[in-house]
Amino acid sequence: MRSTVATAAVALLAGACVGAQSSCLTVKDKESCSMASDDSTSEPCVWCECGAVPSECVSASMSKKLPPSIFKCDAPRGAPSFTSGTGLSAALEARVPSVAAVMQEAPRLFTHWKASQGRSYESREEELARYSVFQDTLRQVATHNLGGASSYTLGLNKFSDRTWEEFKATHLMTVAAGQNCSATHTGASKFAPHGSASAPPAVDWREKGAVSPVKDQKHCGSCWTFSTTGCLESHHFLKTNNMVLLSEQQLVDCAQAFDNHGCNGGLPSHAFEYITSAGGLDTEQGYPYSATDGVCVFDPVAVGATVRASVNITYQDEKELEQAVGSAGPVSVAFDVMRDFKSYAAGVYDNPDCGSRPDEVNHAVLSVGYGTDDNGTPYWIIKNSWGADWGESGYFRMARGQNMCGVADCASYPMI
Repeated sequence: MRSTVATAAVALLAGACVGAQSSCLTVKDKESCSMASDDSTSEPCVWCECGAVPSECVSASMSKKLPPSIFKCDAPRGAPSFTSGTGLSAALEARVPSVAAVMQEAPRLFTHWKASQGRSYESREEELARYSVFQDTLRQVATHNLGGASSYTLGLNKFSDRTWEEFKATHLMTVAAGQNCSATHTGASKFAPHGSASAPPAVDWREKGAVSPVKDQKHCGSCWTFSTTGCLESHHFLKTNNMVLLSEQQLVDCAQAFDNHGCNGGLPSHAFEYITSAGGLDTEQGYPYSATDGVCVFDPVAVGATVRASVNITYQDEKELEQAVGSAGPVSVAFDVMRDFKSYAAGVYDNPDCGSRPDEVNHAVLSVGYGTDDNGTPYWIIKNSWGADWGESGYFRMARGQNMCGVADCASYPMI
């Protein structure tokens, strides 16, 4: 597992350390990195590996600034290499420091992380407090990644100086105890398989152009609106072959009568009902997102898509969910986000500690496909709403077949 972690090509720690200005950071694999050059300086790109945190492609000059105690960087293209004769196993071991070694570099990593995120603080006291949170995140990342076999890795990202309580308040939602997150007011349809054929073994609706770009909900617990719009955007495309970006803000401002609460949470199943009742959802351009609760200014002239009815997947039935995603298209789902998920970097998320009841889900997302990795692990492909700079370019994969974190508790999609 150490070698797997050491070669995980995702833009997390190293990218956070060296700053986002280098085009090398956009290169995601070692082979491509060895042939690339920085757009602004023309210097060669260099691949830097570590077993404690995800590896990264950086410029040659920036590779010299990474802590050598925890990173092992290749020689720049054209320069002599001094690592021959050690063997692959020994070389990988050299890239696997201890948690203690990583934590010794915390001050240096924090400095570079702030630069990459454009982060500054109003006072020395605030900076010290944020540094303490950053240390906790760094320790969690290194401990997880060095802890042995795991199907996913963690890394530093834009949330690394935010406490769990702060993160929950700004990016997650609350579902009331006892509330059935799939329940609807007018009665949604039950899923009916499309024909007699079984679901395909794998599907990725992104490959068919049926998934809109990743968006960012920012500091508003409006994930449910992004799950809703993303799902409707996909189904509208599948019917019309026209991708129209739709308004999350209309749902934030206007859907309260259907037991939704703007930046304090809501449910896609209820949102689909609101859209049906309202006569449609405005385009994103016509009703732009502000990440705050506002006054409803729905404009029927600006409607970009409509919902005839909605379909609910049977509670906790992952096979039915698989059939729906495989045959009908992307499906809105919700799940229980655990503390480590905000630092997710790559891989198939599989955390047995998360809840699986409908009153425990706290984040709505969009399942856009499913598959099986090289180790035989089945997974869901899920689109998040925390920006394309989080996770696997704004997406994550979650273990499939065990209702991981309640992913099959609250699934629904629109009929248009």
